[in-house]
Amino acid sequence: RLKIFIDVGGDRAAADVCRVLSALGIAACNVGQQPSLVVVKSRELARLAEVAQCSADGGLCDARAWWATAARPPPLRSSLQEKRKHSRGRRAMWTHIEAGGAASA
Repeated sequence: RLKIFIDVGGDRAAADVCRVLSALGIAACNVGQQPSLVVVKSRELARLAEVAQCSADGGLCDARAWWATAARPPPLRSSLQEKRKHSRGRRAMWTHIEAGGAASA
């Protein structure tokens, strides 16, 4: 039986994880084999699951609404937020280089 384990690495947006799951679902349908188990390691999905309403047996009360919320892209950043983000990244890179580390592409 097909089992899928996904470790997205880092702190990816839940919408990105949902796109991967959707692509895997389409691929599984195309080959005619549905997985018996899908395990996803995602901090963002875990955060969303912590606040979801669940039934007594631990299942999501409204799975469709939960997945719709998870798949919603995060809000866009303002140009000022983007500039600050890139500035922090450049500062961290130069701090690393000055400490004797190598620059990576």
